[in-house]
Amino acid sequence: MNLLWVKTNIDAEFKDRLVEMLGGPEKCPPQMPLEEFVEETMKQLDSLGDDGKPRKEFSVGQLPAMVVDTWRKAFGPFLEQFHVDG
Repeated sequence: MNLLWVKTNIDAEFKDRLVEMLGGPEKCPPQMPLEEFVEETMKQLDSLGDDGKPRKEFSVGQLPAMVVDTWRKAFGPFLEQFHVDG
């Protein structure tokens, strides 16, 4: 599974603690370089959804995409009941 963990200077201390908690660097998910994350994010911001409109939400990485899909399936019908385009 492609977990998203963006590599920044902010999380240097956290990374060491996470590696320790997970039992070593081989068990830690790889970090995505910040430049790659920004590039992918900008592509999605510039793209349109299947309906030709700006996307309501977007995600970078497999796990975040699953979260967005789950959220949309759970709350989408509820929002439609109230004629909310969210």
